[in-house]
Amino acid sequence: AEAARRAQAAISLREAKSVRGGPPVAYLSGSSTFRTPVPSRDAMNSLLARALAARAVSATATNDHSSRSHVILTLHLDSRPPGGAMVRCGKLTLVDLAGSEAHGAALDAAGATESIAIKASLNALGDVLQALSRNGRLPPDAAPAPVPYRNHRLTRLLADSLGGGARTLMVATVRPTPDHYRASLTTLRFAARA
Repeated sequence: AEAARRAQAAISLREAKSVRGGPPVAYLSGSSTFRTPVPSRDAMNSLLARALAARAVSATATNDHSSRSHVILTLHLDSRPPGGAMVRCGKLTLVDLAGSEAHGAALDAAGATESIAIKASLNALGDVLQALSRNGRLPPDAAPAPVPYRNHRLTRLLADSLGGGARTLMVATVRPTPDHYRASLTTLRFAARA
């Protein structure tokens, strides 16, 4: 797991000019798992196992195995009907966001930095989702407000999966117990921004 985390440190966010003058396309570089063709279910499971091994997890006051890093799985699907010449392309992006719950009173410097970074990325994502939702409710003749994709690496990376013709679904996981009231309320408020 430690070797996987060291390899993860070499990963960087890059931008390429898009075709036909559109906005730049964000992508990650620095890992052998990016753009890996997956010919079988076993190959997919092996790739997912490598990703899970690199994921940062630690105990918090409310969760013994809290994810401390986001996971993004993007599947590019190409299909051609039998005998057809045209290839249909699709993209499915699955995102598991890091937990934003606090570690508790005994938070070391690394844990505090980690929590601040997680909350910054979640705030930026919430701002983007809120702007897209607001723009979606505008009358057809109204000019849409700018969407702040560039405010964070996470939102730059997910821009083409959130805006334009993309369909977005959010699943918020909460615990309906009094002990987890505050965390559940925070999660529901985040989801309501979209």
